[in-house]
Amino acid sequence: MAVFRAFPDRRNLMSTQPNPAEAAANFPPELSRPELASRSAWLTANEAAQYLQVKPRTILKWAKEGRIPAHALSGCKRVTWRFLKSELDNAMLRSPSAA
Repeated sequence: MAVFRAFPDRRNLMSTQPNPAEAAANFPPELSRPELASRSAWLTANEAAQYLQVKPRTILKWAKEGRIPAHALSGCKRVTWRFLKSELDNAMLRSPSAA
């Protein structure tokens, strides 16, 4: 009589996963990790604050006010923000708005 198992045997799963060294060797050289990071350069609020040399609270306030370009990832009351480095550069180079 065969026994039904809801989950496959872990020993079989371990043998099918690639070796991390082999996976890195098969990664296309034109898409190396540093190039991917520089292409998009997504920053968290803390990283953006460090980059612009202001406090993280200031970055979050500016994002909520729309003073800097920001991308909300999720949430209604509590939002996780991400910032593109290139968009932050452009926002800082714009002429200041008359208040």
